[in-house]
Amino acid sequence: MKEIIWTKRYSGTNEPDDLGRWARVGYLEHKSKDWMKRTEIAWIKKVKDKLCAYVYLGSGKFSNIFDTEEQAKEYCEQVINDFYNDYLA
Repeated sequence: MKEIIWTKRYSGTNEPDDLGRWARVGYLEHKSKDWMKRTEIAWIKKVKDKLCAYVYLGSGKFSNIFDTEEQAKEYCEQVINDFYNDYLA
C-alpha cells in the first residue's frame, strides 16, 4: 500500500481563502527530503457544498464527487492503491 501525503492548499481551514479557493493536494510518499521531487497525484477541491476528487494516473484521470473530505481522500487512496497493486506491484 502506497502512502499518500495530504497537504493544504490556499486555506488551512474548512473555509475557502479570501479569493474563494480551497484545495487538498495528495502526493505519493517519497523518501527524499527535497519537496520538489514529490509527485502530485491527487487533488480535492470544493465546488459549492460538495468536494470533487481528482486522481491523475498515467494519462488517465479519475474523478468523483463527495460530501466530506474524508470520503474524498479515501476514494483517492483506493484508486491509487488499486492502480499500484494491479499494474506496478
